[in-house]
Amino acid sequence: MKKSVVQVCEFGRSMIEMLGVLAIVGVLSIGGISAFQTAMAKHRNNQITEDFSGFINEVLRYSGEWKKEIPGERNGEYKEITSKLDFLLPTRWYRKGASIYDNQGNQIVVIVRTKMGTRKSVSFRYTLTGMTGEARVNLCTAFFKMAKMYAGEIYLIDTYQEETSGNTAASAYGNTYCGGKNKCISDLTLAEINENCSPYRRKSRYSSMSMHFHL
Repeated sequence: MKKSVVQVCEFGRSMIEMLGVLAIVGVLSIGGISAFQTAMAKHRNNQITEDFSGFINEVLRYSGEWKKEIPGERNGEYKEITSKLDFLLPTRWYRKGASIYDNQGNQIVVIVRTKMGTRKSVSFRYTLTGMTGEARVNLCTAFFKMAKMYAGEIYLIDTYQEETSGNTAASAYGNTYCGGKNKCISDLTLAEINENCSPYRRKSRYSSMSMHFHL
């Protein structure tokens, strides 16, 4: 006589199994959101530095005009020319009052000086009015990496952070002006860039980055 085989089929899942599945989905979702936020932050910084680099190139094309803005040679003389640059602004930037801003709300000011070092110069000051915390650190890092592209042309890059406990600053020089105590932009390591930018993680009244070119 053949024995009958009884097959038992399970319908549905236990609560523990469902909770396990939900936990896995939750972890994957968090990881996906984090990766998406990181990618978006990188894209945003790429846009900012791309716009800023293009703006610098356009302003430097008219270097002969900016020399005429400061006829004197005495140290300390300077003139802000931001209001004269509307026709050079990237499409994502905008003007508000006497100032110009990028698409993240960071302020850009352009100044011509009689002397930066030994020659007339044009300075681009980027004030981080539209970012806080880690976003400022990431943009500062991108700013230094971008500056490496100008190592053969730039005079100086510097950062400034005004805090309640004191001021912090860092600087590096272009290839023609570095050496000795003057750090070379082209030689900056990622660790040194991170060290220069880490103070931006702390809250401060004023945070800026500047690039200076001889005219």
